[in-house]
Amino acid sequence: MCGMVKPSFIPPADIRELRDLVRYRYKLTCMITGEKNRAQNCLTVSNLKLDDVFSDVFGKSSRSITEQILQHPGETFDVAPFVNRRCKSPIEEIQAAVDGTISKEQAVKLRQCLDHIDELTKHISEVEQETLRLSDKYESALNLIRAVPGFDKNPMTAIQVLSEIGG
Repeated sequence: MCGMVKPSFIPPADIRELRDLVRYRYKLTCMITGEKNRAQNCLTVSNLKLDDVFSDVFGKSSRSITEQILQHPGETFDVAPFVNRRCKSPIEEIQAAVDGTISKEQAVKLRQCLDHIDELTKHISEVEQETLRLSDKYESALNLIRAVPGFDKNPMTAIQVLSEIGG
């Protein structure tokens, strides 16, 4: 009241909307991380050591092997047709990594985790599209932020900074 306290920064409405979407995207990303950890736990409990032979357990090759395991639980199969030719691990090591058996309960849990990851990924994509649409009018400010080393790799990083500090 006496003018002794500096007033708070209240960004314009469009920046507040952008901030809300960016923070929601962050929460969705955290949810995906949690689901991936649960899925990895299912694989570990089932003695399926895909993390030993693949750099990304949720990548194309590993995911196709996981789908095969879920569709035909308990059956042994040749992993060669499911492995991408760019994979660095030898087929023999990958075959040994899928030597476990998944219980029905773990299969149900793993299926739910993978489906939820796919759904959350779709939601993130939709949120990112809206975020990019809202940030279009701040292109000059975003270009300045992207000039800082490290902020030019992912377009969402500059938008996140913009949404927190304003244009």
